[in-house]
Amino acid sequence: SLFFAFCVRREQAVDNLLLYCMPVAVVSEPTDRKIFTGKDFDSMNIVCDRQSLIEAVSNVQRAVSTKSTIPALEGILLRASNSALFLAGYDLDLGVTTTIAAEIREAGEIVLTAKLFSEIVRKLPGDDVAIATDEKLNTTIRSGVAEFTIMGLAADEYPEIPFSLCHLMSDHP
Repeated sequence: SLFFAFCVRREQAVDNLLLYCMPVAVVSEPTDRKIFTGKDFDSMNIVCDRQSLIEAVSNVQRAVSTKSTIPALEGILLRASNSALFLAGYDLDLGVTTTIAAEIREAGEIVLTAKLFSEIVRKLPGDDVAIATDEKLNTTIRSGVAEFTIMGLAADEYPEIPFSLCHLMSDHP
């Protein structure tokens, strides 16, 4: 299941929902504070449901900067651990995070350019998506007969997302 947290400096309407929050913070449920330690992983290898990934990427992309002096803010942070893939979009004012179920073959983290990653994921033909990164930050995205290799950024370049109280929403009752 997907879980979302939105935090903004001011009240903001998102898809007919009015969200109120303490200044600039994002948290996802379920997660723990270890998720933002900046630990650097050499590689990542996961498999997840394509439709869940499309929904997650669409949601976190709302908070991604289109132009920024910090290149990592133009991307989506992917962090794989345990049996979940954590995704975050953040522009220093608004942050959106989500977690989806995934088969984690190798834990790791990477930042991928949001626009390119979103376009690739939406156009993939298969039901499952395999994402693998190497120590040089090359990321291979496979589904069905399609395979893409794109360059990522080190996750430690992604700014730390501050924690605070915010309204948590989930897609299930």
